[in-house]
Amino acid sequence: MSAPQTSSGSQIADELGVANQTLRNWLHQADVDFGRREGLMTTKREELHDLRRETPEFVLRKGRYLLNTDGGMVNDGRRSSDDEPGEAAIGVVLRDSDDRPVTTFKERIGPETIQGAEYRALIEGLEIARGLKIGKIRGRSSTTSSWSTKSMT
Repeated sequence: MSAPQTSSGSQIADELGVANQTLRNWLHQADVDFGRREGLMTTKREELHDLRRETPEFVLRKGRYLLNTDGGMVNDGRRSSDDEPGEAAIGVVLRDSDDRPVTTFKERIGPETIQGAEYRALIEGLEIARGLKIGKIRGRSSTTSSWSTKSMT
C-alpha cells in the first residue's frame, strides 16, 4: 500500500488501522534501527525482553549493572567441552541499569577449549567491573546462565 506524498501521518495511520501514536512509535523505532537516532535497537530490545521473560527475577535496579560474556572457538566442527583446544576468543559487554553500554572488550586468547574460553570471558568481565569500581552486577553467559553479585567493591 503506498500513500501519496501529501498524506498526513493521521491519514496513513487510518489506512493502516492503527493509532497515530503507534505509527509515530514505529517510525521512531525504524530511525533507531537504521542508526539515524539513538536508542535501543529492536533486536536488543527483544533480547532483553526474552532475557527478562526467561528469568523473571532478572530486573535491573538502579545502581546494578548487566554483564554479558561469551567465549568461542573457530568453527572447525568441534563443539564439545571434551574437545582439544582450538583458536579461541572472548567478548564482554557491561551495561548500566538503563541498558546503555559502559564498556566492551574483545580479545583473541589463542588455544583454549570452549568451556575455558567461556570462563576466561567471565573472569575478564568481572575484573573489568572491579577495575571500574562497580560492585552490584547481574550477569548472563552461556556457561553460567544468570547470576548476581551483592558487592564486589
